[in-house]
This record gives sequence, C-alpha cells and structure tokens, in this order.
Amino acid sequence: MPCRVRFEIAGGLVLLLACSHAPGAAQQVDALGMGSVRPAGPQAPVPSSAAATLISSCPAPARAVTGLTFDGTNLWVVDWWTRHALKLDPATCAEVGSIPLPGTYPTGLEWDGSALLLADGDGNTIYRLSPVDGTILSSFPSHGTFPTGVTFTGEVWNCSTGCNYDYCVPDEIDRQTPAGVHLQTFPALGTFPTGLAFDGTYLWHSDNIAGLIYRLNPVTLAVLDSFPAPGPYPNDLAWDGQYLWVAENVSPPQLFKYDVGRPTPTRTKSWAALKSFYR
Repeated sequence: MPCRVRFEIAGGLVLLLACSHAPGAAQQVDALGMGSVRPAGPQAPVPSSAAATLISSCPAPARAVTGLTFDGTNLWVVDWWTRHALKLDPATCAEVGSIPLPGTYPTGLEWDGSALLLADGDGNTIYRLSPVDGTILSSFPSHGTFPTGVTFTGEVWNCSTGCNYDYCVPDEIDRQTPAGVHLQTFPALGTFPTGLAFDGTYLWHSDNIAGLIYRLNPVTLAVLDSFPAPGPYPNDLAWDGQYLWVAENVSPPQLFKYDVGRPTPTRTKSWAALKSFYR
C-alpha cells in the first residue's frame, strides 16, 4: 500500500522516512549512490553458495558508481555525481572516454549489442543511448518505480526499489520488450534490488541489503545459488563473456572481477557482439 514520505538530512545520509510495506518503517538512501535503504526483512531462501573466485579488483575513477556494463572491448561505469558514463580499459580501469547522461538519477547500465541502456531512477525511465556522444536514441517508462538495474537478453530486464520521493510500493523485477511493452513482473528477492547481468544462460542479480550476488533461472527467476558480495553496496553487475564484474560503491568505488565457474567461451564472436543478434 503506497504511503507519503518525507526527506531529512542527517549524518551525511539522505533519510527517506517512509513505510516500505508497513507503517512506521524507515528507509535510508545513501547520499553517494544507492546505499542501504529498507530495514532488514525476510530474504529469499538461498541455496548452497556458488563457486566464485575473485580474479582481480581495481578502483573505479568515479566518485560514486551506480551502473556497470561491458561493450565487448571496454567497461562502462555510471558516475552518479557527475551524471556521466565513463568508458574504462578493463585491464587497468583507467578512463578512456566519457559521455553525458540524461535524467537526474542515473543507475543501472547495460550494453545491448550496439547501444547503452540506462535506467534513470528519478524519471522511472529506460534510455537507449549512443556510446559515441550520449545521444538519446529511444526511451520508455520502466514498469517499476525507481529502476536501479537493467540487463538485455533480447528483452529488457530491470529491477526497481519501489520508492520515489512520494511513496513506496513493493520492489520488483520486470521483463519488457526493447520498445518498453511490459511482459512480466516478479517479486524482488531481497529488500533492495540493484544490479542485473546476463551471461547468455543465466541472470545474475545483486541486492544491497542481502549482500548477495544471485544466479537466477531466467524463466522462473528461481535462485540457483549465490555468493557474498565483496562489500556493502554491490550496485551493478556486468558479464564480459567469461567473468562477472561487480561494482561496489565503497570509498573509493571498486570494481571486482570474478570467475563464477562458467565455461570459458569457445565461440569466436564476443558476447557483446552476439547480443546484437537478439535485437
């Protein structure tokens, strides 16, 4: 049931005082990005942990990272403070380019094979952007309120926290067409869904309250396994064709690369290139 909310500033945090799904609950929004929000509540049951081996990590050249993706050659991160997407060399995490972003609260980022998909939390909008200069190629409303993560499987999946500046509704994970037509809604697994990625077989999903990275069945969204996030704010995920990357909004923001036990690709085309065939 939606409810009215109000904001206060305290201790460097923006406090969103609201009922999440029950009267009297309080929500905290990290001023450096998406941080912790809802009070801890029931979490999705988690099967045995996935095999996840940390390969490497590096600092992201951003003040606050809320989005992450891989375009077949470079990583891209969303810098929430500057409202830019930064293109990074995946070997060093050094910035090699950037584009401005639309909207007022850029969050999740994804590569669809030829363009960048961006979730804007404030605007409840999914943008498709030119990676050259950030030109808006198209956009559509997200089905959920305050989208935080987005990934592309031939369809556009996005997760949302359910809260904006006026009210909170249940968190959800949605499946929409590339034109924005709503296809399906799933309940969120935890209490603050953030990142999404697709490895060609499975969906991967992070939650900032649960502190877990989930591997999901892409048809039912059943949790297949999970592993602990490397820090408290795993804001987004990316698949580079072999490894899973996690963007942690710590100070300074960090990018972590994991081997999650998926077979080394034998195909000649990159995963990013193969994504273009889904369009």
